[in-house]
Amino acid sequence: MLRKPEEIEALAGDWRQLFLDCPAATPFQSPEWVLSWIEVFCPAQIALIEVRDHGRLVGLAPFLIYARDSQLVLAFTGGGVSDYLDVVAAPGRELRILQIMRRSLGAEPGWTNLDLTDIPPHSPLFRAVEFEPFIVPHDHSSVLPLPATMEALLERFSKCQRGNLRNARARLARAGGGFFELAAPATLEEFLDDLFRVHRLRWSKAGQAGVLADERIKAFHALAAPRLLACGLLRLYRLRVDGRTAAAVYALFHRATAYCYVQGFDPEFSFLSPGNLLLYRVIEDAIQSGLTSFDFLRGQENYKLHWRPEMRTTWRVAAGRDELVPVAAD
Repeated sequence: MLRKPEEIEALAGDWRQLFLDCPAATPFQSPEWVLSWIEVFCPAQIALIEVRDHGRLVGLAPFLIYARDSQLVLAFTGGGVSDYLDVVAAPGRELRILQIMRRSLGAEPGWTNLDLTDIPPHSPLFRAVEFEPFIVPHDHSSVLPLPATMEALLERFSKCQRGNLRNARARLARAGGGFFELAAPATLEEFLDDLFRVHRLRWSKAGQAGVLADERIKAFHALAAPRLLACGLLRLYRLRVDGRTAAAVYALFHRATAYCYVQGFDPEFSFLSPGNLLLYRVIEDAIQSGLTSFDFLRGQENYKLHWRPEMRTTWRVAAGRDELVPVAAD
């Protein structure tokens, strides 16, 4: 059990290799994401379990313990900013790794309740039948299966949807055209500032703060984004019109999936439908990159439903220590 940030930081290289080896892992289980979260949010009590086989890291469970009313809750690190939370286990060894992790939980005295949320449907946790009585639905994500071409995607749209897209493109052309840009290391800070700004403007128009209003969340992304970009996970896009940023999309590309994490647009450009135009460009990029799914993640916002995605359930493991310790201690 690792408890100190410096001990966990020392795992970064091995963690990255394990992450790359695990088909079930999402970008939210990458060391670039989780270590940035730990550095910014500074959890009071970390309880990270590592499993090694002849020195090789084959399993990792990034837990923490926090106080909630009279409970001491064991949960995943990354809460609040991560759409999927999970363990990372080498393929073919999931059951053995989960057995070791359960024993470690049984030997850990500092918690009273287990509450693991935002578990994706392909999680290794579903391999452990002992958890089955405690698994309940938690939330939903919206996933768009991607065809091989944009033409095939457009065929799924209604005549009205295709007409709306043509009209939006025509309005953009009449406004002088736009420039779709992708962040590079030298421009990343500028792109992030634009994302924060247009996201704030969009939600202020609706009388709400938006998820990026919290200064700690902005600090997290300022720290994580360069790391994610350097390892090829981050794609940060913007649409510029007349020298100004009209919309921005923060996406993560990993394996066969593009994850649409957050987006925003300047309401002043609403007549151009900049958010939909930019999102169309991101999806086009995903298809051209050979990806097969576009994950809109949590939430049922109207702009997501426009694309007719499939709803997928995320899961939660919730149990008291007294229920789990006999299993963990076997």
